[in-house]
Amino acid sequence: MMTFQLDFLAKTIHWVADVPAGLVRFIGIGELLAAIGLIVPAATGVFPQLTAVAAGGLGFIMTSASILHIIRGEFFALPMTIVLTALAAFVENERWKLAPLRIKSWD
Repeated sequence: MMTFQLDFLAKTIHWVADVPAGLVRFIGIGELLAAIGLIVPAATGVFPQLTAVAAGGLGFIMTSASILHIIRGEFFALPMTIVLTALAAFVENERWKLAPLRIKSWD
């Protein structure tokens, strides 16, 4: 069943067919966890420093995606990955150094 889903994904995202299925799943899980890590800690105030860590992880994934697209000659995908890398770096810098989130008090 999972192979079918990857085959379906490979029809629209061409690099999926050229990398191991485990890597595709790892990237998907990493991006999903990064999205959760960007929103939930900031919204709840529980471990808010995880927002910066999630942004750093997402920046790493997007930098790796840029490298993959350069190697494959898919330069049309670079603007999106570069913008997402820059946004992740901005959030990481803001939440780690300039305006760290505070832990909410439950008093």
